[in-house]
Amino acid sequence: MKKYLMIGLAALAFASCSKNDFVTTTQADIDKAKYDQAFRNYIGGAPAANQDWGFGSSTRAFTRASINVNGNQWESCPTVGSTEDADVAAYVRALTTLPNTNPARLQNYYVTQIHKGTETYTDLDNHSGILGSDKMNNLHIAMQSTATLNKSTGALTGDWEHINNFNAGNCTDWSAGVDGHGNTLVTGGGTFDFAYEGAEDSKYHNRWIAIDGANVPKTGGGNYAGNYYVCFDFEATNDNVKTVFQVSMPNPDRETEIWTENITINGAWTVASAVAAGLTVNFRGTTLALTTTNCQVTQYQEGNKVVIGNDKYDDWIIRLVEAQPKNDDPNPNVLRIVAEDLTATQASDFDFNDVVLDVTLGNPATVTLVAAGGTLQLKVGSNGGNGGVEVHEALLGAANAKNGNVYKMVSPGGDVWQEGGYAVDITQYITDKDIQTPAAANTKIRIEVYKNGEWQLLTAPQGESACKLGVDQSYTILSERESIKTHYPDFVEWATLNTISKWW
Repeated sequence: MKKYLMIGLAALAFASCSKNDFVTTTQADIDKAKYDQAFRNYIGGAPAANQDWGFGSSTRAFTRASINVNGNQWESCPTVGSTEDADVAAYVRALTTLPNTNPARLQNYYVTQIHKGTETYTDLDNHSGILGSDKMNNLHIAMQSTATLNKSTGALTGDWEHINNFNAGNCTDWSAGVDGHGNTLVTGGGTFDFAYEGAEDSKYHNRWIAIDGANVPKTGGGNYAGNYYVCFDFEATNDNVKTVFQVSMPNPDRETEIWTENITINGAWTVASAVAAGLTVNFRGTTLALTTTNCQVTQYQEGNKVVIGNDKYDDWIIRLVEAQPKNDDPNPNVLRIVAEDLTATQASDFDFNDVVLDVTLGNPATVTLVAAGGTLQLKVGSNGGNGGVEVHEALLGAANAKNGNVYKMVSPGGDVWQEGGYAVDITQYITDKDIQTPAAANTKIRIEVYKNGEWQLLTAPQGESACKLGVDQSYTILSERESIKTHYPDFVEWATLNTISKWW
């Protein structure tokens, strides 16, 4: 049964409707509805449906791949070694058996330019001097296994992401150093397939092999373990091309006589590729398998813009390296909870410093109170105001916690703040101390505010407006009435789209 706000209309509603038509709305419902609207106005819309406010299974979760040229939340991309280009290219050229493996299923990784090839090609209409690497643009990586490439049309479908700045078999932007090898960062993605757009035929091609750097010898000793190299071979296709084979076989009735005919086959073939594919032809009523001795290519029909790959895979080589988060979290086992007390109504009010707790996750967990920037009565560990501890009194003592009828703001820029802040252990007031995840902290550490005559619980329901957030100790506690979206510009995108991990 839906709840209806009864502001100013309670008597009229109950006079005209039966008692079963409505559920009486509490003052807490009214206050939360006002807060919800103010919060949505503040972030410019509804929260993301999967937004868990930092209290999910991981506070570093991603919802969609993000492509960045310079991610400041991650350690810098490793530089390219002075001989790395030559070492990798030489290893690929020397391969006698092509590897049939994919790189590791990376999610957060740097894509780095390694090698731009110099080999030229001749198309099937005998146009020569085509530099393959110059014709390879718009590097794309498949982020999900469901992403596909249509071999005929060259069209990409599904979750492919364009990797910025990689074109013409090269990238020099956002180099990790003076090496000139450019980089782009992928976060929350995948490495399920790779493709380039060919300038000759305007189609995407996924003609690649992947190399584990641990197998690549390094000049001077060692190897490139931890690196993966995706190596492309240039090709161009035309669905209308046909190959004319001159096919021969002995006359079965007179073996000294050799029969010869020209047979046209759909597609662009070489003798080697036809033999490898087990291609057969109808030769004078006989099914004949093509071999290296019974056929030769005499011409191609409609061979313009068609280049057959040569299986050397050194026209373009990129490197994948797992991206490492910056180690700016003083203690990765500590979850910092920052809370609002349901009184924010305008942009300057959302400072999320009314209660700030540092929770060392574990069994038992430790809960430390570090700030209390609200002016209303606030408790941690209480239920309906029963039990728990009043946060201002815990920090300042009951005798010094108030200015008249309101509590002092114990936060940067508030009534009271000391250098280095505060740290008061309030673990004793938490009933269930088995708090090993952010999700457990969200439900087991109750924070209540006394507002409009009622004790009201501060919550962070998924996909709805939140009164508290889960961060870490690298998050700076904001000064009074300092807007969180001004101090942390990524906050709004995180709240509404959930595409950023460590927004602070």
